[in-house]
Amino acid sequence: MKICLFVALSVPLAWSGQAIAQPAETTQPVARPPLTDPVPLAPIIDNRPPRPDMVVEPIGSVRSWIGSRDYPASAASEKRSGKTEVRLTVGESGRVSNCAVTVSSGHGDLDEQACAVLAQRARFRPATDGQAVPIAANFDHTVVWKMRETLDVTMTPTTGAPAPAVARVEGRRVSSFPQSPRIGFNSWNHRRLNDYPPAALERGSEGRVKVILTIGADGGLAGCEVIEAHDDAALNKASCEAAAEITEIDPALDFDGKPTAGRIERYVSWTLPDKETVVVSRRASQRKVRLPFSGNGATGFEIETKADGTVISCRTISEGELPKALNFVGEMCANAKKNGVQKSTFGPVATEEPSDLGVKLKFEMRIETSRVDNADKPIEGGVD
Repeated sequence: MKICLFVALSVPLAWSGQAIAQPAETTQPVARPPLTDPVPLAPIIDNRPPRPDMVVEPIGSVRSWIGSRDYPASAASEKRSGKTEVRLTVGESGRVSNCAVTVSSGHGDLDEQACAVLAQRARFRPATDGQAVPIAANFDHTVVWKMRETLDVTMTPTTGAPAPAVARVEGRRVSSFPQSPRIGFNSWNHRRLNDYPPAALERGSEGRVKVILTIGADGGLAGCEVIEAHDDAALNKASCEAAAEITEIDPALDFDGKPTAGRIERYVSWTLPDKETVVVSRRASQRKVRLPFSGNGATGFEIETKADGTVISCRTISEGELPKALNFVGEMCANAKKNGVQKSTFGPVATEEPSDLGVKLKFEMRIETSRVDNADKPIEGGVD
């Protein structure tokens, strides 16, 4: 056998329940091209019971819905960027039933990709009416398409409003027991969009509040006090109110192992969905292709074996000037003579059934290069 190688060179609407959970509009959906590299979806787990007048709420991180792998290849190669604003219609099941571009990026492929990916991957807790029945609603989001080389990574001082002040109440002490109270994990202290007090939601407040809970000997919640307050008083009050959702509490135990009253600290986090997702193109290779040879030549081997795989002879083929990476045939012959080869399945004469005949094989790889006048020759397929 002779082988020759010839080489030639998402912004949600204003944080108001009415704006987010407005009745779904009838819009013309954007064409959804098939995804060539879909991301597996995590199972939807949300066991919270529905409440009346809920707004549509994303499940999980909005930023995980779309990323660099989704940047259209043609747009990346042409260094195109932009901002696509979309409106997702979310049905009673929490799945996207329609996607419409409200503000175009100026590039059809970026707009279509934004709708295609979000429609496939976005998952929501549906809005509800006054009787807590799921209803269709709209959710607005912005996808910012950005080329990696134009990304500003310079650290600059923040010129906006200062971070919310955090007031710490000094002099508090947590009682110590042989075993402190234990609280079951039910996400009560991770507050989301529909848990927000209206005033804090309108202000767009986010952050953490530290509370200390008093647990009675019977395992009931006996009290709650804020010990690290947020600048937004509405979040401080709502953090203690959230403690009423705790369903599993084990009381503290005294030195004799008997239930007793105790106290325990917890942080309550308040987080709103991301207003937009920035999609940065994949990192482009900065290294030019280096051809793995410096001249013409050939390499390979010629081997003969018996039917049982015993090597009778193995001769290397080496002609001209080849790179070191191709000088592997010497070791191949040495290993073949030492260990033999697998009988009946060797190279291109592999058979399903063992054979009584030996095998003779010649493998050759040849490199032939030459200088050509091709300055005016068009490039096939364009330049990526």
